[in-house]
Amino acid sequence: MISDLTSKYMEKTYRSYEMNREISKYIPGGVGSQVRWFDPYPFYMERGEGAWIWDIDGNAYIDYVMAWGPLLFGHARPKSVLEALKKQIDNGLVYGIPNTVKLEVAKLMRSMIPCAEKIKFCNTGTEAVMYAVRIARAYTRRRKILKFEGVFHGYSSDVWISVTPQLDRAGPYENPNPVPSAEGIIDDYTRSIIISHWNDIEHFRRKVRENKEDLAAVLIAPVNTGCGVLPPREGFLEEIREETEKHNIPLIFDEVITGFRLSRGGAQEYYGVIPDIAVYGKILGGGLPIGAICGREEYMMVTDPKNPKSAIAGTFTTNPLTMVAAYA
Repeated sequence: MISDLTSKYMEKTYRSYEMNREISKYIPGGVGSQVRWFDPYPFYMERGEGAWIWDIDGNAYIDYVMAWGPLLFGHARPKSVLEALKKQIDNGLVYGIPNTVKLEVAKLMRSMIPCAEKIKFCNTGTEAVMYAVRIARAYTRRRKILKFEGVFHGYSSDVWISVTPQLDRAGPYENPNPVPSAEGIIDDYTRSIIISHWNDIEHFRRKVRENKEDLAAVLIAPVNTGCGVLPPREGFLEEIREETEKHNIPLIFDEVITGFRLSRGGAQEYYGVIPDIAVYGKILGGGLPIGAICGREEYMMVTDPKNPKSAIAGTFTTNPLTMVAAYA
């Protein structure tokens, strides 16, 4: 049956097959991101509109993935974003000096997100998590991060750990091992990660108390989308918030998926649990690359360039194209 389906797929997508062979001469696997490859080869897109996408063979598909999250309104939607981008293109793509549009985006975020006393921008959700972890470490002067097994927080070496760990390496349930998700993530990173279990508050409490003296932050996606869609059990987020406050440990919400989706103010508004720091990406950029870190002023001010303890920077950070798309 699988071979029959594969044969039918290859008959319908022969141009994509040829394209994959050609691109693979220059780019490993013929794709720019690991998740875009599948066996026997991916099909290649030509255009998208609304809920539909068309490949280079002329096949039409209903797109349930929406670019893995950024397209809240569909492809080439809404028109206000497209018009804002066309207008900005005539005024420049990137300046390298501050622009004013980020003020409007920051104001909107503060009005919507409960924890957003101060906001900083970057270019991806992965970057946003990386910077949030750095901010927490700079503020607390501690090293370790507690995360949950099976929860994905992007591809930085800091936290791409124990997302889908091999069972023979994961360790016992009581004391799970931090398992790197790829070769090249060295032991220095894994030694800084404490692993707990989703929806097991007693395990979480024990891990916090065992490591509280060197725990810089607890990092959690309020809804676990790293292995399906697993909501928090009733009271789980509240109990995590209570435990972190008791031990003065910053709580970071990864709202790259849940932000502006579960509610206007994301998961923290929906569940009524307010973190110290939260990160965003995907739909915030209106289809363009973006990341954002926001949180309580005392934490975010470690990035103040007038008296920096940490730094958030990048050539394309708050570039005007992304900012006008986000604001539109």
